[in-house]
Amino acid sequence: MKAVDVRPIVPSDEPKLMQQLGQLACGFPSPGLDHEEPSLSLDELVGMRAPSMFVGRATGRSMTGKGIFDRDFLIINRALTPAQDDVIVARIGSEFTVKTYCVSNGVPFLQAENPSGPPIRLGDDEECEIWGVVTFNLHPLRGAFA
Repeated sequence: MKAVDVRPIVPSDEPKLMQQLGQLACGFPSPGLDHEEPSLSLDELVGMRAPSMFVGRATGRSMTGKGIFDRDFLIINRALTPAQDDVIVARIGSEFTVKTYCVSNGVPFLQAENPSGPPIRLGDDEECEIWGVVTFNLHPLRGAFA
């Protein structure tokens, strides 16, 4: 999976507050969850004001096992050090790719989350750099991100 069109996040002067509904049951509704939550700023939730935050659009299908699909928007934090099983953005040569960061027997490698992609050992390609850690995935449900 490639991440294309990676660019810095430019926060608005004033965060936009959205009404938060609280917990939403995805199984049986719970009567104890009917209280109202305070408003929520998406800027603050994903840390958009930090200079280390970027957004990129995913292309391809190699990360569907992690819930990342073609044309999803990924929020990337360049200030984080990747940990085992983090979804990361790496730069290989001049292109970005999205993979899962893994370490086995002290050897780091990048793993696709779809059987179609072989692992990429870090160090095999002299131009491979871990560029950032994906912290959020914005996945459209109704074609809102055309």
